Amino acid sequence: MPSQDNQPENNQVLAEQRDNDKDHLQMLEQQISRENKDIMDKEEAAKAKLEHFQKGSELFRKSLGLEFKKIDDDHLQFVFKYIDPNDWERPFTFTVRIDSNDRSYKGNANSRPVYNAALKRRE
Repeated sequence: MPSQDNQPENNQVLAEQRDNDKDHLQMLEQQISRENKDIMDKEEAAKAKLEHFQKGSELFRKSLGLEFKKIDDDHLQFVFKYIDPNDWERPFTFTVRIDSNDRSYKGNANSRPVYNAALKRRE
């Protein structure tokens, strides 16, 4: 059993440990608060960017008859209207595959009809 003589010393050690634990807890709470603020800021920035892209997409759709459709994680489809003078609503499409590793893209064989239709419209 500990002696009575060591009790004030033990109390001081426990008080110091409690103070250290409080300081550590406060530091962790501040860190969590900063990280939560960073997350909220990033979410707000992403939301603003998404709204900007949605407005641009809507402008392209209304003015140019152009729509973008995500087919899957690696493919994006472009749908063009307002090309065929006999049928403005007739869609022309092509799809690109986007390589997420090097951010390159490749078109598919269906892109030629869009190009030919655009040339005919110019004539």
